[in-house]
Amino acid sequence: GHSSCGDTGCVCNDGFTGAGCDTCVAGRHGVMCNETCVEGTTIDNTCVCTPYYAGPDCDIECKSANGAICAGHGTCMEGSSNDGTCKCVADWYGADCTTWCTAYGCMQAHGLLRAECNPTTGVCECPPHWGGSDCGDCSDPWWGPLCDNPCLCNGHGSCDRLTGTCECYKYPGEWQGTQCDACADRFTGQNCTLRKVCTTEGAILQPILIDPITGNVAPVTSYSPYGLWADTRAGDGYIYTGGNPLVAWGTQRPQDDLTILDTTSPVSGVLKKMFGRGGNVYMVMSPGRVAPTQLVSLQPVPRPPTFGKGKPFENAITEPLSQHSTSDLVAAYTNDSVTALFYSMLIGNTRTLEARILGCTVLGSVICASGSATIPVGVECLAAGGGYVFMAKDSWEIVRMRWSVGGSNIVFGPVEAVVGSGGKVTFMEAYGVDGVAAVVTGRTEEYLVVAGGRMKVTTGGVDRVTAIAIDETLSSIFVGISRGPDPGTLHKISLIPSLPTRDITYLSHLPVGGVLLPETIAALYVDSPTRTLYALISPHSSITIRTFLLWETIAVYPTLVDTTGGTPVTVTGNGFSEIKLGEMIPGSSSGVLSGAECRWKPQGVATQGVITSQTEIVCLSPPIDSEGCGDVVVDVSMDGQRATQCGVTIGHGLSASVSTVEPSRGLYSGGIVLTVHGERFENVPALACRFILGCGAGQLGPILNPTTCPTPCPTYSNITIAVGTQWVTYISPSEIQCIQPILPSPGPVTLDVSLDNCQPAVHPGSFLALGDPAGLKILSENPLEIVAGAETRLPEITVAVVDGNGSALMELNWVRNRPVTVSLPGNTTQVHGTLTAFTDVNGTATFTDVLLSQGTGTAITLLFTEALSNWETTLDVRIVAGRPSKLVFQTQPSDLAEWGGKPLYTQPALSLQDVFGKPVESSPVDYAVTCSIDSDIPDPDTVQKTFTAAVKTGQSVAQFSGVGFTARFGVVYRLVCASKPRLEPAVSQSITSRDCHLYQHRPLNETMCVACPEGGECDGTEVVVGAPGYWRSNQTTVRGFSRCHVKAGCEGGVEGNCSSGYTGVLCSVCETGYAAGFEGCRKCNIVGYFVLT
Repeated sequence: GHSSCGDTGCVCNDGFTGAGCDTCVAGRHGVMCNETCVEGTTIDNTCVCTPYYAGPDCDIECKSANGAICAGHGTCMEGSSNDGTCKCVADWYGADCTTWCTAYGCMQAHGLLRAECNPTTGVCECPPHWGGSDCGDCSDPWWGPLCDNPCLCNGHGSCDRLTGTCECYKYPGEWQGTQCDACADRFTGQNCTLRKVCTTEGAILQPILIDPITGNVAPVTSYSPYGLWADTRAGDGYIYTGGNPLVAWGTQRPQDDLTILDTTSPVSGVLKKMFGRGGNVYMVMSPGRVAPTQLVSLQPVPRPPTFGKGKPFENAITEPLSQHSTSDLVAAYTNDSVTALFYSMLIGNTRTLEARILGCTVLGSVICASGSATIPVGVECLAAGGGYVFMAKDSWEIVRMRWSVGGSNIVFGPVEAVVGSGGKVTFMEAYGVDGVAAVVTGRTEEYLVVAGGRMKVTTGGVDRVTAIAIDETLSSIFVGISRGPDPGTLHKISLIPSLPTRDITYLSHLPVGGVLLPETIAALYVDSPTRTLYALISPHSSITIRTFLLWETIAVYPTLVDTTGGTPVTVTGNGFSEIKLGEMIPGSSSGVLSGAECRWKPQGVATQGVITSQTEIVCLSPPIDSEGCGDVVVDVSMDGQRATQCGVTIGHGLSASVSTVEPSRGLYSGGIVLTVHGERFENVPALACRFILGCGAGQLGPILNPTTCPTPCPTYSNITIAVGTQWVTYISPSEIQCIQPILPSPGPVTLDVSLDNCQPAVHPGSFLALGDPAGLKILSENPLEIVAGAETRLPEITVAVVDGNGSALMELNWVRNRPVTVSLPGNTTQVHGTLTAFTDVNGTATFTDVLLSQGTGTAITLLFTEALSNWETTLDVRIVAGRPSKLVFQTQPSDLAEWGGKPLYTQPALSLQDVFGKPVESSPVDYAVTCSIDSDIPDPDTVQKTFTAAVKTGQSVAQFSGVGFTARFGVVYRLVCASKPRLEPAVSQSITSRDCHLYQHRPLNETMCVACPEGGECDGTEVVVGAPGYWRSNQTTVRGFSRCHVKAGCEGGVEGNCSSGYTGVLCSVCETGYAAGFEGCRKCNIVGYFVLT
């Protein structure tokens, strides 16, 4: 089969060889021998690879690195049946086995809690089901201790790693339920992306007929309306619907029914456009194909008391809009200062756009300005805004022309393309200066096209758009959609491109004749001044006008308020705006509108509201009965009469109470988690931990909320609020956790817990906010008392790093391993030992071996210094006495004893001293002190005499009284005092007898004074001297004085008896060198003398 016959025999086909042409030639292989064997040998039609090549054609070379196949860390899968890849040994990865990886190495290198190596690349990665920066968390969608349980959140939420509890997604689409399998409240749609708006209905106005003669009332059963406009500024107001006939309706309270006031329309036909301004009403009517389009202008008259007899059309002015054929396209634009009418006519092959400025007179349509322009022939829809006229062409394109007023002319700009509509435009409304919204019908569905894009509003079948209206205040468009046999729906869609479009509300069935019939929204009208949406509902041949409030409530914050009231409550919603005083509510007979307010049910209380934006209004909560059950419903009114009925509720409760805060201290820079224990905590969004500087417990009042609180607490100004789930975690009614925020400054903080971020706790907690390291402080006893000794080891001294307020940082100090040195200024020897310590992880330096040598004084001051930061602090050391060792006289006794043994003038007092002479200030026990009398000459009268006193425990002095004795003249006495328990005795100073009076002397060893003898002179002591003119033979005697013969010879005194020049008994002999004369001994006057031998 692989050869052909030739002249010489069989000729093998290309690639075959052998006798039977059944073998491949060298370099070929395969069934047909048509495949090349690149790096191998052909054996039996098979390519057998040379070493280190692989693949069917042996064209794959094995990987090599570092000079070796598979870098020497693996085996090449060689051969024709393999692919040439490297099969690496354990811990080696990559195409060429050059990447080393182990799970342990990954954990060490990258700080992972668990890891594995990618089996292909060897890159470190988390094991299956694990994730997070350190592979410590479960990856989505897994949970459990081993992250092996799948989350049951249906792809619409994430689950808690420990419990598996689902946390449902909020966007896109808002879900709820334990498995996130249901749309959240107020959301609907396949993906829960459409939000159900709470649109509160006002009056449901159903028409009746009143017979003007009988007054009988009958319902309107046959009427086909077209168009809707409400006049809320004139009198009690009218509602106009257009059709055939044109009808003016009035509202009658309290029935809230429509009363046909006039059906005598000045012109019949189809209503093309209805608009108005300043009380004037304009209606564009098309009577038929041939007749020109009519403009009807009227100013309604006030209604009389009897309904049904007013004639609002009596003063109508009717005029042709154009003398040409029917104006088939009509648009109007009104604002507070201008009313512009635009209409288009097709004349032959030319389409003309004409314009008028109306209302130059009080009544009528006198043209203030006019203009015209040629527009594309294929225009099928017209809309007018503040700066442009928009046109929809049959080529599914929207174009525009700028218009402006110049004097009496309306000037048009060129045609500009806006957007390709993508279908036939069935409705088109302009808004603002240059905005337009159009409903476009495609092949199977309808779209709403705006400048920001498009969205599908119907999906084909029986659904179709029946009416649209724009609310420029809300930047929203309302779209009415009929649903075939089902009730129609009303959609509210945002015109702001940056916002998601997910608002929808539904109309309900209306009973007609007891049968539920489908509804059709025939027309919509937005009355901005009164924030009212009118919907003309036409089930079959009847008619109903429904009014809806153009504001809604969605939620409140906080969701729980204190029962005492006064909490600012922020109500969020849409469409909040002021309704000016003096404007009338449609259907009301009289009165002036009040301002915005919140209504609280079931309390039946209204509190004034402050509108902060179109989406927020703030009201103060009223006092609420703390015993009441159930939540409080909060509704909002913009005009003091009509209010929402959206069922928004708010809880209420008593104020919380704080018992402990752990930890009780932290850096003012914040970031730590505080566990707060107390009572009456609630799991509400406004649960707040509030850190207050400078306001103590008991001073707290309602705190100024950063945006809403009415008045601040006057007792403090520094407050930092942590509110919201990112700051506060609810654990239980008795426990919450707060993340401490950054505080303004360090210092003592009052930690208040508020349930509504306004009313304070009944009992707040305390917290200490610490600052940066700024100095040192002695934590141990200061001043320190030590017992006097030769050398004393001071007790352990702890020095802490403190902040600027002097608060110890302890473990929060980051200034560590800093040397702190102790010294005694001016004395380098009295303090020794280990004088340096280092700050540790607790922010303290501890001294355990400081020795103090005994010095003089009773107090010293040690200086502790951290030189790197120039910090210092001092420790005062008071040196106190040790145990009592001896008695000392604190007060010495008098040194003179009183006569007659009377008590000494100064009574002695003894104190205690230790062995080093330090006074003992407080005796540890009672001491009995006994003093005896000692004398240098034995005195039998005093030897047995003793005196006693005591030193009581805790005292330091033994005060004596009554100490006295009779002293002998010339004897020295002392008090010798001893104690029990025994202390070293004390000896007093010397005590002698008191001197005698003058002219007396003290005889030695006697106790009585004697008179001074004749011839002697006495000074009260034991000394007696001779008087002048007297002599005694013995100077030691106190008696034996004799009168001298020559008075001048006896001078008296202590030292001698004779005067100079006298001697002998009675001083009667002259001394040598003196000669006796009549006047006594006189000194001889001899110049010289001779001696004869």
